[in-house]
Amino acid sequence: MLSLIATAVASVWALHLPRTCADIPAFSGAISVRGPIESVLPIPVVQNCSGGAVTLAVILVLGCTLATFAWQALLRAGISQRVAMLLYAVAAAVAVSFPYVSTTDAYAYALYGYEAGVQHRSPYRAQPLQTNTAPEFSGIARLFPDERSGVRIANYGPVFTALYGGVAAASRGSLKAAIVIERLLSAIALLTAALLLRRGAFVALAPLCVFELIAFAHNDAAMLAFLALAWAAYRKNQLAWCCAAIVLAGEVKGIALLAFLPLALHVARNGRLRAAAAAFAGAAATLAITAALSLWAFGTFSLGGAPAIAPFSSPSMLLAAAAGGSLSAIKIFGALQIVAGLLLAAWLFLRRRTELGAAAAMASLPALFPWYFTWLVPLGAITRDRAFRSAVVAAAFVSILGEIPLMVANAGLAVAALVLAVQWGVPALTYASALNSDARRRVRRSAVPSDRVSPKP
Repeated sequence: MLSLIATAVASVWALHLPRTCADIPAFSGAISVRGPIESVLPIPVVQNCSGGAVTLAVILVLGCTLATFAWQALLRAGISQRVAMLLYAVAAAVAVSFPYVSTTDAYAYALYGYEAGVQHRSPYRAQPLQTNTAPEFSGIARLFPDERSGVRIANYGPVFTALYGGVAAASRGSLKAAIVIERLLSAIALLTAALLLRRGAFVALAPLCVFELIAFAHNDAAMLAFLALAWAAYRKNQLAWCCAAIVLAGEVKGIALLAFLPLALHVARNGRLRAAAAAFAGAAATLAITAALSLWAFGTFSLGGAPAIAPFSSPSMLLAAAAGGSLSAIKIFGALQIVAGLLLAAWLFLRRRTELGAAAAMASLPALFPWYFTWLVPLGAITRDRAFRSAVVAAAFVSILGEIPLMVANAGLAVAALVLAVQWGVPALTYASALNSDARRRVRRSAVPSDRVSPKP
């Protein structure tokens, strides 16, 4: 936890360094921060900045890496639940007060929440941002000046809108308070997921989760909390509640709905009609209620739009950027990655390799931001596959490197390619190495000692 605190202190110092933001062309709808936007935002955004952002990125990577070593040492020591919760309280307090966010996502959430919870307007259509009732939110209008850009339209479901509408209402017109409350919401959600999975230290103390979900306020924490609730219901064979929780998770981020695929295969294998009916009823009822409420409040129901894209965020986007970054190249390479990833996921689910199937489904996304790798941490906590858990730990070490291309615009194609190679290659090699180690261990255990001779008949 000392490394978390040191990272925050060093980041405060680095924020006072002179820096300029790079004026780079947008990547077919990706967010590009142009000009000294930080001066109008209470918590600075360092996405796509040069100069001081290099220092901030280095500090972040080093701090998260050191904290990850400490996390692994704590897990090996076998700390108690009480100690784990105390350490989490310290880590969450540091993350909530962190001096910057690495991307504009937290401010986009504030925008959608402000429209839904304060202005009572639909965040699902492009419209001028009116900040008469909360002048401090005018900074968001400068951050996202183009009303027709994709970021001005919410890409999340009605549960997200309800949660972040409440955040905006509770902020009472303070943009800084809104970001802090978002962080608190993520801290509560991450702790909820850890407790539901009964793996408090593994999930809650993972530095990747603390940095990405709390300090940088990504809404993936809420999705993980609902998925953990689904897992807890599944363990108790309460399939109706399990499906209801999956729907709620999907109405935060639509990718969570892929959890229905392994669940459907499980129900089909068991061949229980009553279980299938209960699962369908739970999903249908939850979807009907939330859809009705969304239609009543905003006149529309949406689970979000197409998957996000950003330069250098996945192999397909790297190839598209190398091919010139045209819209057709983005669509072609992105579609190939989605199809290949989902086919692989389906094949793995059919072979009952649920954890690997989930990882393949995640890898199908044309934008693989570093906070997406936090989705693997709960799977690593509950899996019985030692090799997969080792791969998750490896991912927790290297995934933070993905912040470098986001925070430093002039990092370039070569650096982005190297980061992607490390992010994808290290967990895969770790998994293969752990499988090989397990195979050798099984061979040694099954070997018959040479001094044992079978008795003659």
